[in-house]
Amino acid sequence: MKKPIFKHYFRFPYHDRVYGVFGENDFDDFTLNLVETEDFRRLERVYQHGPDFIWDPNLDGTRAEHCLGVYLLLKKLGASREERLAGLVHDLSHTAFSHVADFVYGNHADHVYAEEYEINFLRRPGIRRVLTEFGFTAERLVKNPNHTLLEKPAPALCADRVDYLYRDLLMKKLVKPALIKENLAQLTVFKGEIVFKNISAARFFGELYLLASEKIFYLPESIFAYQQLGEAVRFGLEKGYLSKEDFFSTDDRVWELLEKSNDSKIRKRLATIVNLPKLSVFQEAGLDRQHLLSKPRAVDPRFIQEDRSVSLSGVDREYARKMAASLAWQKKGFFIKVLKKEA
Repeated sequence: MKKPIFKHYFRFPYHDRVYGVFGENDFDDFTLNLVETEDFRRLERVYQHGPDFIWDPNLDGTRAEHCLGVYLLLKKLGASREERLAGLVHDLSHTAFSHVADFVYGNHADHVYAEEYEINFLRRPGIRRVLTEFGFTAERLVKNPNHTLLEKPAPALCADRVDYLYRDLLMKKLVKPALIKENLAQLTVFKGEIVFKNISAARFFGELYLLASEKIFYLPESIFAYQQLGEAVRFGLEKGYLSKEDFFSTDDRVWELLEKSNDSKIRKRLATIVNLPKLSVFQEAGLDRQHLLSKPRAVDPRFIQEDRSVSLSGVDREYARKMAASLAWQKKGFFIKVLKKEA
């Protein structure tokens, strides 16, 4: 694997690929202290899309970048200071290579492994010291029902879901930055929920999410790479090449330990990710076909109409049809066959 170059994201002026340029005065003292902790800095070495960066260098966003993005979006939407800070720390408990943990432990259809460790990470000494100094507790920042903008069950809009969509589309160059900026300007808060100001903006966001589901979230090559790395990590944990503590370190550290194992099964899977083979994709099972499955994703944006919040699918039958069809094929998954390279 070509050694990735990890950058320290939090320098001033801070350039965010979605929201623009910010100075030191745009962040409060809590944020400035927390982003310099060892636990937050670790996220600068954990890619948002796990192993995908290895075969697609465009996907170079990290968990640190995403967490800062969620914080900035919540601030833009007028969220409380506490909810903004909850957004800043919401991904602290991700393992190396992000959601690969769900493929290691069999939760790949749900992506919930990191959530189970969230509160424990906020109780670690460095983070706890900053929380205590500024009068916060881990319990107030995790799954707080008053934080209605940060996270919500799909298909509702929430800051986490909005940020990663915009960020991923820009990384993959699937949409022009100006269009993202225009759509972002149409976001607002109505009775405690994130909504769009009009149906056209809601429809545009919904169509973007459908595009990302096909081109990013449920891409066969991506799920295959996750599966390969998940197996390599699981073998490494079982054979003692990796400890659980190692797994909660960084992408480069885990990759290095797996490479050093000299285990043939592990190295074969790492080599497969580095030189990702071509895949034939099928909708039905067949001889030598492997079933791939991941977390189904969908959004049903709401917008303001006559002083009330209305779901896009409730008034746009075509979008409702597209959303249902997208969820159906995601839940079913697909079957792949690895094509052998020509000699």
